[in-house]
Amino acid sequence: MFTQYNQIKEELHKILLTAKKRTKEKHPYIYILAQLFFNRGCKEYFFLWYFYFRWVDDIADLPNRSYEEKIYFINSQREILLKTYADKELKEKYLIEEEKYIYYLALFDLQNGLRLKNHILGMFSAIEYDIQRENLIPQKKELYKFIEIEVTSYLNTFLFFCKPKGNYSLSSKPYGGIACKQIHILRDFIEDLYQGWINIPVEDIGDYKIELNYINTPSFRQWVQEKVKFAEDYFLIEKQNLKTVPSLRYKLAVVALFAKYEFILKRIKKNKFYLPLKSNKTNLEKMFFILYLFLGLLKVLIEHIQFSFRNLSIFKH
Repeated sequence: MFTQYNQIKEELHKILLTAKKRTKEKHPYIYILAQLFFNRGCKEYFFLWYFYFRWVDDIADLPNRSYEEKIYFINSQREILLKTYADKELKEKYLIEEEKYIYYLALFDLQNGLRLKNHILGMFSAIEYDIQRENLIPQKKELYKFIEIEVTSYLNTFLFFCKPKGNYSLSSKPYGGIACKQIHILRDFIEDLYQGWINIPVEDIGDYKIELNYINTPSFRQWVQEKVKFAEDYFLIEKQNLKTVPSLRYKLAVVALFAKYEFILKRIKKNKFYLPLKSNKTNLEKMFFILYLFLGLLKVLIEHIQFSFRNLSIFKH
């Protein structure tokens, strides 16, 4: 029994290191963000969560897999998760490395109040929806419903890893997360379209008289412009809502995340709403981004201190 325990402990240690390394290599911005702002005692499990879902999303996007294969895949991954939570028999030795990520993440969550379970299931639902709508034009209500499910799960996961001991979730609509997703959609719109994902609702196609075979027409660029304005408005709302969030770590983490997409937004505007953007930023753009990020984090820090002092003054009186 002791030997088996040591083997499990060694395997977990190896998997945590691998997930961390792979995130650092392939997603350095998220890696740095997690290293700076997430709780030191558990952030290794964030790398499990993050890289696992990047892997699941990559499998779901594979052009050489059939719809039935993709649905079977997502259901099998969900089954691993639910069996682990239910403590049902699961032969983890037969799991491939990435599947062990979700297995050990669920074990970790079982020891920490099940605060991640619903958010993990939310990510599965969002990816399953993307599989189901491949090569189909989505309805606006349904598209934004699943965008909200995805970003709510994403941001609540951020909140957990920033403040694992605080037993609360985000209560308001995730305006900033929706804005990030909208800019992500615009950034990858052309590439996604070629691969079979149509990220414009049927209602918008009709309202703007857009033909998907002819991108960057005046009507399409008008749609892009209005989606950029939509994202800008949502970022402003979110930054107001953030002032009342008690976790400074979370506020800094999401403002750093938002900055990445706000800067893409600025590049889209500079490009006069033509898509796609050039893939590489200039050195000058990189310098401006660092300055923009620094000023954004400094503003959050000052506002957090002011908010804390105001609450302290109210409490004293």
